[in-house]
Amino acid sequence: MIAVLASLVFATAGCASAAVIGTSIRDALPALRRLNAERASLAEDRAYLITIIETPRHEGVLAPAPKLVARTVAAPARVVAEPVAAAARVRRGARVRQPFIPATLPAAA
Repeated sequence: MIAVLASLVFATAGCASAAVIGTSIRDALPALRRLNAERASLAEDRAYLITIIETPRHEGVLAPAPKLVARTVAAPARVVAEPVAAAARVRRGARVRQPFIPATLPAAA
């Protein structure tokens, strides 16, 4: 009976650890996507700098313009920050409206 109970405890611990690993991977995916986008951006910057360096300079000729690629950027920080900022304004207003009442000191003996 103790062996079955110990097996169940170990199986439960294994399932819990697998759930924690899955959750941490799921939470890390947005950061990994941002890192991948930054890596791609750095590669584009590097290619542009190489074209600038390798392009021969002539009198009155401008450097080649960078190739700009329009990408949609999600802004979850603003969506999350607006309710937080509104709550902070409400709390700040509540703090300001409270009257100042000095503390009473105990009578000297």
